[in-house]
Amino acid sequence: MSEKNCPVCQSRMVWERRTVRYEREGVPITLKNVWLRVCSECGHELVPGPVAIQLLNLADQLFRSVQQLQAVTHLPPPQILLSFPETDTVPDALLSPA
Repeated sequence: MSEKNCPVCQSRMVWERRTVRYEREGVPITLKNVWLRVCSECGHELVPGPVAIQLLNLADQLFRSVQQLQAVTHLPPPQILLSFPETDTVPDALLSPA
């Protein structure tokens, strides 16, 4: 199967900017304008491997920081929103094979 085909329905996947959400222990993290592949037929979203790893690492760091802050301040969990710059073209780093 080509990396450009949907793993669910085998249709063509296209690059789009989307919002990715993570939540752990009541702490929501929203990442806006993340480039990912989206199936043109069924809408299945696929975050490329290297990008997925980096996004999860970022989320883990944010979750740990929130836990440390809450342990000291006893504040309620924040809602975290990060927005990547809006661009019209897919970054070259995503297009080149890993």
